[in-house]
Amino acid sequence: MTENINSEMDIEKEALEFYNKHYPHSSQKELDKQIKDWQNKISTSRAFVQFYTERVGDVLGKRVLDVGFGSGGVATAFNLAGAVVYGVDVEPDLKPIAEKNLTLNKAEADLQIYNGTELPFPADFFDYVVCTSVLEHTSFPEKVLNEMFRVLKKEGRMWLALPNKY
Repeated sequence: MTENINSEMDIEKEALEFYNKHYPHSSQKELDKQIKDWQNKISTSRAFVQFYTERVGDVLGKRVLDVGFGSGGVATAFNLAGAVVYGVDVEPDLKPIAEKNLTLNKAEADLQIYNGTELPFPADFFDYVVCTSVLEHTSFPEKVLNEMFRVLKKEGRMWLALPNKY
């Protein structure tokens, strides 16, 4: 599916509203960077899912947890690749944005707002857990990491990515 989400939703407007509300002192350079990230999220996430599938395993029919779903790009891409997707985030204002992205791309995911430390899922529930550029924003990364391991099946795999400025 190559539908362009920008033709149906003004992602620039959504990103500007979100960042102006939550980060009112952001520089124009940072705002431009975040808007571009949101505009490219679906296509970059599809490339990520392909990379993930080649290196980690097929996602078709697998339960995938997206920790920190943000604007919904990763959840959308995993679902379009055939995964059964769940997502959590701490920011309630992101949920309707992510849900719009899912709907406009004809994708589905069970998105939930959570408290940032306790995942609302039973132990050994997910085949894959994906957490990209989230832990560095948490107050208790060890708790979040322990929770991700708790909900991951024993034979499951976790993808954990952190930014590196070097």
